[in-house]
Amino acid sequence: MPPGQARQAVASILEKQLFDLIVCDTNYEGIPELIANRNPGRAVTNLWRHPPDHQGVGDRFLEILEQEGLIEAQAGVRSEPLLTLTPDEIKTAHHKLAVFARPLVFLIPDSGMGIKRWSAANFVIVGKLLQERYGATILVPVGTDEPLAQDIVTGIGGSAQVWPRGDLRELAAILAQGTLAIAVDTGPASDCGCF
Repeated sequence: MPPGQARQAVASILEKQLFDLIVCDTNYEGIPELIANRNPGRAVTNLWRHPPDHQGVGDRFLEILEQEGLIEAQAGVRSEPLLTLTPDEIKTAHHKLAVFARPLVFLIPDSGMGIKRWSAANFVIVGKLLQERYGATILVPVGTDEPLAQDIVTGIGGSAQVWPRGDLRELAAILAQGTLAIAVDTGPASDCGCF
């Protein structure tokens, strides 16, 4: 997304409608300030606030919303994984990936927002190093940008391959078979606990 476009989209929404509550996890392009200045209702625009080490994002957000009095605290209850794979899904993914040498590394470059993306050149450097030093097989799952995945694979060369796009459950199942996943700030990263 070009610079300023996300802010303009938020401004456009705020011009058309008023909200009793806005919870925003974005902290760039002045979007939190825009929300605070244009919406008369309540807004929570800082969902980070120096999180403790090893606290999941979902748990962090719940804790802050509890502190703000927006949800009721439930002692000992925290977010649980929303997606549980079936034995058949795990078996199918294992079968599909059995032909690849280990270590098996997934590079996940795609993100819904350009600001969260790492350059393709950086993924190529990391992929090449992992192949050279550890003999890793590199797979790049296709997200919304197939040419990006292809460019990274071409740049890495060797055993690197594009993994065709499937549904979310298929992606979760194949990621669970990997040795390592390196991703930008995107859904698969938080779901698989990769970095």
